Amino acid sequence: MTSAAAAGSPTLVLIFRVAGLSIAVRCRSIREIVFLAATVDSPGPSSPLTGFLNVHGEAVPVIALSRLFRVADAELGIHTPLILLQCQGRSIGLIADHVDEVAAVQHEALQLLAADHSLNDCAEAQFTIEGRGTVLLDSERLLLKEESERLQRLAEDAQRRLESFEAAIE
Repeated sequence: MTSAAAAGSPTLVLIFRVAGLSIAVRCRSIREIVFLAATVDSPGPSSPLTGFLNVHGEAVPVIALSRLFRVADAELGIHTPLILLQCQGRSIGLIADHVDEVAAVQHEALQLLAADHSLNDCAEAQFTIEGRGTVLLDSERLLLKEESERLQRLAEDAQRRLESFEAAIE
């Protein structure tokens, strides 16, 4: 927690749903929310990485949290929200089923989770809002070190392909 949060000021979070789960991320890590467009498929076997999206000339990896959490994928459509956030020094997109709200959560309402309590240890706390339990993710811990390194290599390849394609159409 930041010192401001520890001092009692509320934490601003974006609350969204994935496969019926109520999930939150801190607003300070969010870059923007867009509708999911066609992505360039990722190579290799099925993984949380669904592909890359061209966002203002940047190849942004798109992660399906449903796959990361091992729950059923929702059907994707043109109005599927994609939450773009900063994660481990890079932009990534998180596919959500629905974006619910931005909420101010008091520090006292956050129940910190013990280490190794969640997949990838990416959940830092949980809280209840309007009667529903919500898990607060730490965007810096979404990916394991090995996943982050592999993602970096794939993102660099996708960026080179994107730049090559843009140069060809100019």
